[in-house]
Amino acid sequence: MSLFFLDSLDVYRVELGASDDAFLLGNQSSWGRAYRDSGPFRVRRGERRMTYFAARMAFPGAGLRIPALVSGGDGELRLRAHRYGQPGIVHVFGNGIRLGRIVFVRDTYPWEVFRFEVPEEFFRPEGLILELRGEALEGRDKLPPEALLAFDWVELHGGSSGQLRVSFHVKLLALALPAGLLLVLLWAGASPGLAAATTAAVTLVELLALAEAPGPTTAALEHLPVVFPLILLIYSVLRWGISVEPRRARTLSAAFGFVLLAHATIIFFPDHQPPDLGPHLGQIRALNDSRFAQDQFWEFSSAFGEEGKGKPHFVAGYKAPYPPWTYFIVHGLRNLLDHPRFWLELVGMVAGALLALFAYALARGLARDERAPWLAFTLMALEIATWHHASRVHTPALVGQVFFVAALTYLFFGYETLRRLQGFAIFALMSLTATLAYTATLFHFVTFMVCFTGLELLESRSALPSRTTRHAVAASVVGTLGSFAIFYYRFVPAALVSRSAILEAEGYRPPATFFVLRNQMRDTATILSFGYPLFILLAIPAYFRLRDWTSGALARRMLLAWTASYLVLLVLKDPLFFPQLLLQVKEDLLFAPAMCVLGAMTLAAISRRGRVGTAIVIGVFLLFLGLQARDYRYNADTIAVWAETQR
Repeated sequence: MSLFFLDSLDVYRVELGASDDAFLLGNQSSWGRAYRDSGPFRVRRGERRMTYFAARMAFPGAGLRIPALVSGGDGELRLRAHRYGQPGIVHVFGNGIRLGRIVFVRDTYPWEVFRFEVPEEFFRPEGLILELRGEALEGRDKLPPEALLAFDWVELHGGSSGQLRVSFHVKLLALALPAGLLLVLLWAGASPGLAAATTAAVTLVELLALAEAPGPTTAALEHLPVVFPLILLIYSVLRWGISVEPRRARTLSAAFGFVLLAHATIIFFPDHQPPDLGPHLGQIRALNDSRFAQDQFWEFSSAFGEEGKGKPHFVAGYKAPYPPWTYFIVHGLRNLLDHPRFWLELVGMVAGALLALFAYALARGLARDERAPWLAFTLMALEIATWHHASRVHTPALVGQVFFVAALTYLFFGYETLRRLQGFAIFALMSLTATLAYTATLFHFVTFMVCFTGLELLESRSALPSRTTRHAVAASVVGTLGSFAIFYYRFVPAALVSRSAILEAEGYRPPATFFVLRNQMRDTATILSFGYPLFILLAIPAYFRLRDWTSGALARRMLLAWTASYLVLLVLKDPLFFPQLLLQVKEDLLFAPAMCVLGAMTLAAISRRGRVGTAIVIGVFLLFLGLQARDYRYNADTIAVWAETQR
């Protein structure tokens, strides 16, 4: 195949949805929660509902970049829109030249398709920059404060005489991505044949996507090259930060990049509309507008208000502190590129890929079988709950989980160093970051340390744990108290006043049974209902062979404490106990790395049963890959939607 089909397009269509900054340029662009099946956005009979959010609210100054050209004649720009808010005038500009205007004289909501001619000389090499500029109606002193226009798709047509083609930089990106992938595979030590075959497969998928839906695929391609500098960054940390030998460091960093590349594609399609994206972006914008005054500094959390009443956790009635550290990270990254959605989604995906690296490291220490580390890495790369959190942009939760797993990794590998001051200080610092990164990881870490200490007391039948464990507990207490001194302390008085409301047995109601994930929406449960139990079933056989399959007593205690903390939180969040307090505890994220390590032990044992065992392992991975594909289709169906609209 070649890129020639990109020079004979009939139409270049952009499905906007409500994704913030996926295509729009400038700080004046904004987004709105416009449901297609309610109010003015109601779907007509027979029309497919695209996504949850299906319209863009365009403020004065909003811009849209369409990387396509028309040669040999004039083109035609079409956009489907309706009036939103007060009446007004919208002037449509292409590359700074006025194409026409839309006049709204009354507040009505019918959807209309507006058409504008675009002469060939209007285009620049990079394509067409579409701008929407507002003007007040005669007799009005100023522009209406509300959005001037709600629109959900834009098309560029070649017209009767013009030929439509994508801009040169799209072709360059289409070639650069597989070329970069080929170089990374060869650098990581893959054989030339394997590298060439993998690159050819990726190129084929990429070209088919470009042919089927050039608009959304271009949006994804423009962001994916960020993976390559991240690969070099991970390699630097592995090679010189923790002294991993060169070949393994290259392989691990390349595997990290491949996982990130595969999963990050979903978030860069412009119709990817996770429900939690908007509130997170609102928090980041608030940081951008704030001067960090003391009274504003903590407003980015779910803080307690006056008289002990809880401030809502975004749009839910959940009352809990919500540390803003992830927002600070994204806010800092905006200095590199002022694209908050890009950074927010990317940080979450990077956190998910880092969890796969931690699963590899933990399996390398906890398991005896040398096959377990890579099996654990692969399982974590396909773990349905973690990546569903990532695709829904639960970035603060994923960042918190990385710090939590990092603390547990140090507890295992640095256990004997905890008696010394340096080891004690490092674990105290990691305890601080684990409990401070996210509210749920505070529960995760404290519950784990209680279970870890309790298991040692049961094993030793002693009233006191060993000296090393006492140092571990002391360091964890120091770190946890430090997180309270920095952040949580301000919520304690209000929490005591509101303790009856916080501890009431009223939380997420359906379903109301034990051992059912209730920290997700019902539509999420349909995705996890089949995939998540399969991972648990894969881990169960390892419990019966822990003594044979683990590296020692400490490894067994770590895995059992991890499992016990998961079960404790799963039970305590049931409506019989504290569902309001533990509503967002995200126990599925807590258990995911341990579950993958245990599952890797099971698969390692199966793989030693000859060809049949190897076939079973391959079948398991293909099944999990299929579940990921189903989740992918659920979260980002841009290409299918785009193709359907063209038929």
